[in-house]
Amino acid sequence: MSFRRRSAASFAATLKGLFQSRTCRRPRPLAGAMHAEALESRKLLALTVTGVSPLDGSTNVPLNSDIVLTFNENVIKGQGEIYVVRQGTGTTGVAVDVRSSNVVVAGNRVTVDLPADLELDNTYSVFIDKGAFLDTSSTPTTAATLLQQNFDYTPLVPFVTDGGGDGTDWNANPAPGFTVDNTLMPTGGKEEWKGWVAADKNSWIRQAGAPEGQNRDQFTLASGGIMVADTDEFDDASNGGPFNGSITTKPIDLTGVAPGSVKLEFDSSFRPEGPGDAQTGTLEVSYDGGGTWTNLLTLNEFNTTNTAGSASFVNRSINERLVSGTSTGVSTDGKGGVAFGAVNNPVGGTSLVFRFTVTGSNDWWW
Repeated sequence: MSFRRRSAASFAATLKGLFQSRTCRRPRPLAGAMHAEALESRKLLALTVTGVSPLDGSTNVPLNSDIVLTFNENVIKGQGEIYVVRQGTGTTGVAVDVRSSNVVVAGNRVTVDLPADLELDNTYSVFIDKGAFLDTSSTPTTAATLLQQNFDYTPLVPFVTDGGGDGTDWNANPAPGFTVDNTLMPTGGKEEWKGWVAADKNSWIRQAGAPEGQNRDQFTLASGGIMVADTDEFDDASNGGPFNGSITTKPIDLTGVAPGSVKLEFDSSFRPEGPGDAQTGTLEVSYDGGGTWTNLLTLNEFNTTNTAGSASFVNRSINERLVSGTSTGVSTDGKGGVAFGAVNNPVGGTSLVFRFTVTGSNDWWW
């Protein structure tokens, strides 16, 4: 999931700094690693990392080490996370919000005080989220990234009631800083699918079962961890009832961002089962911290451009890259007949948040 802007300076970096922790000291509990994001490879833009501590390939690194980054020029905080990922398992050991007090910027030097110790006898990589640090140039940067969200490193646990998992299946909290709202969800239903959750894509596919399958595997734009609202699986338990769940992103800083320049894009799979259950997905934006909301996108089975002609329940929106300010509902090229409104961030806006909501009853998914 990417939140993009067309102007203002930014930085994208990947730091694959491998180091090993072998100091024999009991680590503190990893309280800071309860929720984590995955990082893709990042291409360096204006900024480069010229120095890092611990050094790449270091061994016997103290478990309470800070991470120190030196850039080629002065930086300021952007938006995102810094992750220390275990190489053996690919899981996040520590995740730090760049805007927290644990991250201190002094000119071109950044010190990250990890909120939890490393674990004994592990090899780690350090990843910096795209947009976490910005250069101080006043020259706008085209297509700079404000915030990029991925769900691969969200810690996943075994299903509670469902079978067919491999022990790394789901999490009730999809990502750090995202807020799940289940206040309108029924008290019954399957715990794993109560509102928006993080799930391993393959575990989620297996829940549909054979021979029906629901064509979940056609969501080929996704791999690894996904964020999903599944009205069908939720209802497959006593007292499931109508699904009504929302999730709100972390606030996205608009400092230095030109009005009307923000774009939102994400990979999407929306499929209602058929007429009568009225599964609907909406996407809204707020510029006042959630006080008021503006609708950008509505998906449901009554949109004929959002379904395949002769069979209204066979959805065309099963595998799409959606981009705000365009139309969607037909294919992965982001073009079709369902309008996805422009974000239109206002003059003087300081931040924005997006909210995804799904309603329906024993339908399928978004």
